[in-house]
Amino acid sequence: MPPKAVTVKERIKEYKDDGGLYEELDGLMYCKFCAKKVDYTRKDSVSKHVKGESHLQKRDEYYSNPNKRVRQQTIQDSLDGAKRMKEEKHQFILDTVEAFISANIPVSKLDDPAIRQWLFKYVKRSVLRENYIPEIAQIHMDKIKESLKGKDITLFSDETTDKGGRCVYNVLFQTLDPAPTQDLYLASSTVLDSENASNCAKAVLETLAKYEKNIEEVAAFNADSARYMTKCFKTLNGLHEELLHIQCLPHKLHHVGNTFQKSLPELNLAVKHTKRIFLNARKRKNNYMMFLQDRYPDEKHKWRAFPSPIRTRWNSWKESVNYIEEYFDDIIQFVQKENDDDNHNFEEEETEKLKQAASNLSSKDKEKIKVFAEFVKVKGLGVETVIKQLQSQKVPTGHVIYQKLDIVERKMAGILSKNVGWFEDLPFLSSLGARKNDYIKVLQSAAGSFREALVKY
Repeated sequence: MPPKAVTVKERIKEYKDDGGLYEELDGLMYCKFCAKKVDYTRKDSVSKHVKGESHLQKRDEYYSNPNKRVRQQTIQDSLDGAKRMKEEKHQFILDTVEAFISANIPVSKLDDPAIRQWLFKYVKRSVLRENYIPEIAQIHMDKIKESLKGKDITLFSDETTDKGGRCVYNVLFQTLDPAPTQDLYLASSTVLDSENASNCAKAVLETLAKYEKNIEEVAAFNADSARYMTKCFKTLNGLHEELLHIQCLPHKLHHVGNTFQKSLPELNLAVKHTKRIFLNARKRKNNYMMFLQDRYPDEKHKWRAFPSPIRTRWNSWKESVNYIEEYFDDIIQFVQKENDDDNHNFEEEETEKLKQAASNLSSKDKEKIKVFAEFVKVKGLGVETVIKQLQSQKVPTGHVIYQKLDIVERKMAGILSKNVGWFEDLPFLSSLGARKNDYIKVLQSAAGSFREALVKY
């Protein structure tokens, strides 16, 4: 009967007093003193090796000088080491790119010479953008998928433009949990060919599919009140009948405030003309500031330029009205004496036309604009404050907002009554005597349109 084969572990145990034999991952036996392979299948070969003069000398050197304990790497050790270094470098670059993205530092804009040299040393030019950023995006997407699994969500959407002028449609997910705070994620940013309902609905459905969410798991669709977004909701509502449409409150209030622009066209025209006079006219703006400094030498707080309104931001129009209410006489006087040639893209004929229109305003027209501006400044303050609060707060304020809007609605209802006491906070109007009655009817009509829109939304 042939002798039983000895395993490498059993052979090492037989010579454990020597302390130099060990097993590698490839199942072979090695001597760490001599850095060579030893045939463990033949006992006489092992005995000759451990009793050899060279082995004994190297063993003594090993124990007498710990600093020189060097063991030759096997092929497997070398491969494992190279793999480990590659993984560590990959993780280092991944962490670096993620840190830059989290800090909102565009990789392409790292122009500092030291940073650029450091990046070029470890990473090729296009590797960060083409390899690591998509990998980081996938890692974050997987984390979001896991956190959304089995949960209902609210979907937020809004559109903006990038620096190239392209339409970018953003979709955000917010979880609906019993927890006091909810998780909010930017799910996608899609560049649209055109801003319409079908493209927005397609982007929403593709985003849901990407995160493995069904439309039935969406409790509400939060968007602005633009017509194409309302149509987008109807498309989604056809797939999920219980879906709620929650419209953006600041956008609603923007439409409410716009009723003043329609009800008081003379005031709105004054804002437009003032904007056009100062638009793209750097020299004219500078002359106007010098005019204010000469007019109010001891009142530096009055050295303010005209705030140009933005069509999609009612609060900016309201700020322009506030300015006109305070500086209307100054603007008229400046336009009458101003004769600069700083037109840039501003046509000379149009400049003269606007300047002439401002100069030819009758005292009745000036009075009307000042009355309307005072009315909007005072009576529109409530909505202006609410919009600013909604755009700046990071905590839920719904219970406070609706109380404030209720106060605004009751004030507008009071203006519609026959009680003229609701106009006592308008000093310029009150100073007009009997003429104020003609304006009160117009202002009541404007307040009625404002209140009707506020109640509707």
